[in-house]
Parts: sequence; structure tokens; C-alpha cells
Amino acid sequence: SFSVLPTENGAYAAVDGMDALPVCAAALATLICRDLIYFELARMADTLPLNLTEKQSVLTETLKSARGRVLEGRVGEGITAYLTERHELNLEGYVQFRMQQELAEWRMLIERAAQEQLMCREYTELLSVLNTFVQLQQPRVGEISVCINPDGSCTLTDDSDARIEYVDCSEDGIVGLLVSMAPSRLIVYDLSGGNGRRLADAIAHVFSGRVRIYR
Repeated sequence: SFSVLPTENGAYAAVDGMDALPVCAAALATLICRDLIYFELARMADTLPLNLTEKQSVLTETLKSARGRVLEGRVGEGITAYLTERHELNLEGYVQFRMQQELAEWRMLIERAAQEQLMCREYTELLSVLNTFVQLQQPRVGEISVCINPDGSCTLTDDSDARIEYVDCSEDGIVGLLVSMAPSRLIVYDLSGGNGRRLADAIAHVFSGRVRIYR
């Protein structure tokens, strides 16, 4: 439908008739939404009040969600209309000045990923504080076993075989309960198939040095 030749400052596309123009525009839309999007999102991520590792994580997560959104069709239609009237297109300029709606959507995705990153940081800091507290407190009970079940429930059993069943195993609730019980040892059986991994990891973080985890 069209041929492309490199030039000194870009590329020259020879379109064979107006019917081939949407095909060329679709290729340019894919270039924008699959490749140039990386540089736009990287610019947005660089302005966030995060460290380098957190910015990289935000960029990676945002790329996954942004590339999964079907925008090529809408962008291609806009490029087709643009090239119908003009014979030159600066891709970066087109993104900055003609794709305000898409840029706003990408910025929203970046901000959402940044908020999640900040929540993860605060959560990790909270677990570290709890770990320090646990290391300082004296054990009140012996060994406690925590079984995380596939249905999201969990079972706590102490060394006297006393058992407590919980339907909802929220991380805050279970970790807070274990901290108040102050066991000398913990054994976690994660039978959830991955669904209870965050809870198991939280227990491992808070009770490091006195916990064993079996998956």
C-alpha cells in the first residue's frame, strides 16, 4: 500500500492512492502507541517525587496498562485526517499538540501507579516498624501455626491445639493479631496457590528470625 524510504531527518512514505493512506496512518499510530509512548511515560515518571527504582517500577507498570488500551484505532483516524490536509508529520510534535486526550489518559495511569508505589512504600515502612517492635517484645505464647487456605480463609493453631478460624484473612488483621499474641515461633502453611502470598510475605517480614513458611 505504501513504501518507506529513509531521509536525512526522518522517513519519506510514498502512498499509492488515498485508499492506502489509512494503512500508513495505522502504522504510524502503532509506532506512537507501542514505541513513542515509552518516552512520553518516562518523561512523566521522571517528574514524580520517587527514587529511581520506584520510578522504574511505575514506568514498567504503566507501560503494561497503557499498551493494553486499544488506542491505535482512534489515533490512526486522527493521523489520517491530518495527512489528508498536510504532507508532513512530526511524530513528537503530533503527540504533544494533537493527542491531548491520550496524554491525559497516560498521565492518569502514571499517577495511579505512583499512588500504588507510595502505598507500597508506606506499607513496607509499617512492616519494618512492626518488625522492630516484635524483636523488642517478650514472647507470650509458644509456637503458632497459620494455615492460609485456598478459599481465602485461614486457621490459627497454637501448641496446645487450640484453633481459631478466620473467614477473611486481611493482612492488617492477621498480622496485628499475631503481633499482639507475641509467639516465640511461627509456622505458615500457604495453601492458597498464590492468593495468600502477600499475607505470608507480611508475616515473614514482621517475624523474621522466628518464622518458617511452607508453600
